[in-house]
Amino acid sequence: MGICDVLDGWDDGPNSGQFEDLRDFVNDLLESWGFDAPNWSDEMPPGYEDAAGVYTSNDDTVHLNPDIFFGDAEDAINVAIHEGLHATVEQLGWEMPDFQEEWEVGSVGLGVGQDLAEGCENPTESGAPSDMPSYPWMSKGG
Repeated sequence: MGICDVLDGWDDGPNSGQFEDLRDFVNDLLESWGFDAPNWSDEMPPGYEDAAGVYTSNDDTVHLNPDIFFGDAEDAINVAIHEGLHATVEQLGWEMPDFQEEWEVGSVGLGVGQDLAEGCENPTESGAPSDMPSYPWMSKGG
């Protein structure tokens, strides 16, 4: 699934397919970089009800707040990528202070989303994960 597929029709308002589209897109992206797909939930864990999204390492789950589907598509994509990248940090076994991890996955996630979304302006681009360069830090396999 490409990012252009996720963006297409987003302005029509929230619909049941948006969560699945975001999940499938981020899973494809992570798998293209050699990572396992995390679990996904459209329910927020207690204490995170006001957050746009959160990754919980204890159950390897990306939680997306349903409220993000009422907003900007690119913001929702960035949240989903950001939370998915937390799963990659977990899979790598990296231990870093929370603020450093937030900075790393935030800056990388924003760049990935923007790079792929730019391709949607060209009708020959799919915005698929296969259009992306290699993972921006070391891959799980190397």
